[in-house]
Amino acid sequence: MVTSRQIKYIVRILVWGILGFHIGIVVLLNIPSVQNKLASIATAELRKLLNTEVSVGYVEMGFFNRFHIEDVLLKDHQGDDMLNLQRLTARFEIKPLLDGKIVINSVQLIGFDIRLKKDNPESTPNFQFVLDAFASKDTLNKSPNLDLRINSVFINRGQISYDVLSEAETPGKLNGSHLGLRNLSASISLKALRNDTIHAIIRRLSFEEQSGFQLKNLVAKLTADNKQLNLSDFSVNLPTSTLMLDSVKIHYDSLQNLPKLTDDVHFKGQLNGAFVMKDLATVVPAFKELDYPLDISLAFNGQGKNVEVPLLSISDNRHLNIKGNASVLNWDANRNMFLQAKLANLSVTKAGINYFMRALTGSVPSILQRLEYIQFKGDADGYLHDLQVSGLLQTGAGSLNANLLINSDENYKRTYSGGLKTNDIQLGKVLGDNKFGQTQFNIEVEGFNYQNRYPESYIKGIISSLDYSNYRYENISLDGIYKDGGFNGHLSLDDENGMIQLDGTFNTVQSVPHFNIQTSIRNFRPHALHLSDKYVDSSISMNLVADFTGKTIDDLNGLIRLDSLSMHTSDSLVYSLDNLELTAGQVGTHKEIRVVSPFLNASVVGDYSYQNLPTSVMHILQKYLPSLLGSIKTDSNQM
Repeated sequence: MVTSRQIKYIVRILVWGILGFHIGIVVLLNIPSVQNKLASIATAELRKLLNTEVSVGYVEMGFFNRFHIEDVLLKDHQGDDMLNLQRLTARFEIKPLLDGKIVINSVQLIGFDIRLKKDNPESTPNFQFVLDAFASKDTLNKSPNLDLRINSVFINRGQISYDVLSEAETPGKLNGSHLGLRNLSASISLKALRNDTIHAIIRRLSFEEQSGFQLKNLVAKLTADNKQLNLSDFSVNLPTSTLMLDSVKIHYDSLQNLPKLTDDVHFKGQLNGAFVMKDLATVVPAFKELDYPLDISLAFNGQGKNVEVPLLSISDNRHLNIKGNASVLNWDANRNMFLQAKLANLSVTKAGINYFMRALTGSVPSILQRLEYIQFKGDADGYLHDLQVSGLLQTGAGSLNANLLINSDENYKRTYSGGLKTNDIQLGKVLGDNKFGQTQFNIEVEGFNYQNRYPESYIKGIISSLDYSNYRYENISLDGIYKDGGFNGHLSLDDENGMIQLDGTFNTVQSVPHFNIQTSIRNFRPHALHLSDKYVDSSISMNLVADFTGKTIDDLNGLIRLDSLSMHTSDSLVYSLDNLELTAGQVGTHKEIRVVSPFLNASVVGDYSYQNLPTSVMHILQKYLPSLLGSIKTDSNQM
């Protein structure tokens, strides 16, 4: 019969035997020749598995729970370096393995260079063979039990590059086809990773991108299970910016539905921080001169692909202030996304206009300088392809009410239709012309857009008043199409000092301007309208038809017909003319002008300048009719 003393002796012998065996193995694994043999075995097995060139410089195993490897080189199937690794060290626990768990106490990844690439966007990447080699061959077990814990992951001096070789490089600008991270450093803890649970802490993450973008630090805590996800203590530090997310909570029916953002996914959170736009100059190069910090506050909540922003506030506490709220339905539906937004205040001071325009474009348009400041309050409601926008724009030159429908076609070409109304715009201040003063108008536009550098639109409305040359014109109506720098339609003025009706088309910006108009003028008083110092108490009436082309009077080609011309003073008729027709054009290589009227029928053919033609006629009259010319001059002087 075995006594208890004998049992203790046997157990003691077994313990010391196992411990001695373990120590022996550890000692054996630290012998250089054994380590070299392990490196050779690892190299051979990886070459066989990956079917490519692999080398492992050093392998060390310690106490069965520590793994250390150095100088790893892995080439892709084209023979180019894909991975260079200086050192990888891992410590793990053995006991949890018996329970189907993986517990890794620490992982250190020091000095690595990963180079990923593909020939073109459709080709297979150079690392695909690695994924295929380590992919599970078990097609039956689709959901293996996963229970992983990594207490500490330390990464230092890392480099990762990704290139699509067929795509153009953009030095100084972030490019998804040519990414290059360097000085990658991180400290991460994966507290739990199971099929239905994740708990991770990012204590530090930083890198530099080859475009110039820098992530100084990222910190976050993430917990998730089958019903909810919590993101807390999230902050991002850029060179001059800090953004923080208050606790973000996401609730859902199943973890698998979270990436799909189905309707059972509910989320809520808030973003705060001080953001300097130049930190994103590698994404938007125009931001490179914008170095003022913007205080940002953004609250959001939503369900699925619908999001509501009850609070949006952006301010630099000096020149820019934005406050509003919005809601978006089906944010991934492109043109069919539905938007409701209210902008409670958008204000930019004169100094702000100068700062932002100089930073973004290098100069400040003179019209914006004259506006002094900009304030806007308004609403937007509708699908992106038919968005209704209304609001009040206020500037140092006056205010403008707008109610517009913005239409976007399948090519995202936008047109604008709706109403514009103002009672106090200082048009002279807007145009930089002191001859203009205040104006009031109420007009409708339809299909407004830009074509060939010029605005294009159907325009209809009333200009109630327009100050010009210290006179207020009233009751100007327009109805027509403005296109390619020209107008085709109807213009009219119904003022006590003149009634004008104009129908037709004219374009003054073409290489050869064209006019085809019919005009009726009644009781036109140029002196009262402050257009002339002459013709006091005189009024002019006439009908005019013009159909001609020409950039200057010397290349005039066409017809001008005038009839029913009369000029009245306060008590008498001074002059009248039944009709006059002037035709100008070319006869061979010579100019020709014809005049037909009740008192004169004439034609002139030759090489001459219309500007000098009257002087030439006077010289001819002086030569052949000196006495008549003298009487004409005398009469003219008496007048």
